[in-house]
Amino acid sequence: MSLGHVKYSGLSLDTVIDHLHTAHQTVNDIFTYLFSHTWRVLTEDAKHVLLVAPFFGETVGKEALGGAADLAGYRLDMAIKQLVEMSMLDASDESGKTGQRYSIHPLIRAFANGHFGEQPEWEREARERWVAWYVNFLSQHDRDVDDWPIFAIFDQERENIFACIEWTLASQPAGSLTMVQQLWFFMYVRGYWRQCERFCNEALAYANKEGNTPARLWLTSHLGWLLTLGQGSAQEAIQQLYRVEEEIVALQQPTLLEETSVLNYLGQAYMALKNFDMAEVYESRFLDLANQVGNRRHALVARYYLAWIQFCRGRFEEARRTYQALFAEAQSIGYERAKGYCAYKLARTLSELGQYEEAEYWLNYATAMANQWNESPLQAYVLLSRAYLLWKQQRPLDAHASALAALDVFRRAVSNDYDEAAALVAQLEEELTL
Repeated sequence: MSLGHVKYSGLSLDTVIDHLHTAHQTVNDIFTYLFSHTWRVLTEDAKHVLLVAPFFGETVGKEALGGAADLAGYRLDMAIKQLVEMSMLDASDESGKTGQRYSIHPLIRAFANGHFGEQPEWEREARERWVAWYVNFLSQHDRDVDDWPIFAIFDQERENIFACIEWTLASQPAGSLTMVQQLWFFMYVRGYWRQCERFCNEALAYANKEGNTPARLWLTSHLGWLLTLGQGSAQEAIQQLYRVEEEIVALQQPTLLEETSVLNYLGQAYMALKNFDMAEVYESRFLDLANQVGNRRHALVARYYLAWIQFCRGRFEEARRTYQALFAEAQSIGYERAKGYCAYKLARTLSELGQYEEAEYWLNYATAMANQWNESPLQAYVLLSRAYLLWKQQRPLDAHASALAALDVFRRAVSNDYDEAAALVAQLEEELTL
């Protein structure tokens, strides 16, 4: 920072050192001196970038900084360059995997926050630009596409998006509806269930207040699904989801049945209760609706669960044919996550059919995808499926180790599939003690 003063203030290094010496030589005085003198030599553009930097989390990209500071191109580049050279921003390329990222020291963050009181109107406008940038960033992606390449993009910005949602919920809740809905699948798949539930409930309160029926029904439906995933009971979920379905039917707006995915979530809730007849009814309705509106991803999801219902009824060959067809369909529409899950289901089905070598192939495929995209639920399902396969191959010790590993992942994911893994572990331990 001192060398930055030499370059930008026109002072000699000896002069800067003399000023530091006269600052009573305490750490607090030295920082106060450096910050106050730095502020005076910064360009207006650099000041604006520094002021918005505390909006963000640990790191932020150039485009987001510029969006909040209302700068772009040459002016943004020069502002960042000055801040980096004066050690007010730290730059890193995060192992070269992504674009340049910037961070700010906690002391500099506090210093920048201290200047907001001097220009509250500018802060308000900057906050609005910050929210608008993230709303636009999230809106570039279909909120119903729960796929890994999109999640990889969101992973890097997760801390910043969460900070933005927190601020909008407290200060400007209108923006929160879009952000919460756009980020919902990411939060669910990545295991941020507590934030997902809290953000959804707060956004739901705002949607209720504003009379935004589509948003209210969408949020209520997705909160109902969370109840089936370890946050409550399947019966509670069914009651909540029924109310959503009944209201949509009463409104005579069938498109909302497809948009809210309420039929799919009711089907999954019934599957959790092992009521496969009702699950089939709802997943079949969800499939019909998806086909009517031409939503191939939703149609694939419906067929995926219908195939699992057949598996649970012991119709393994029928399930195998469906999962093979669904894997090909996922490939054709570029649905990476569906490829991973269809591969794991196919392996589980082949295992039941005694086709162990092919089952092993698909388990390895699913494992590679789960590891590549860092999907812990799929990692757990693969471990559980491998345990079943090893058990069928008369390798109970190896099966027990795989089931225990699955149990550990399910425990950390707060998944209701924990019970199945725990039951298998108990069976294997009983067999091993005989």
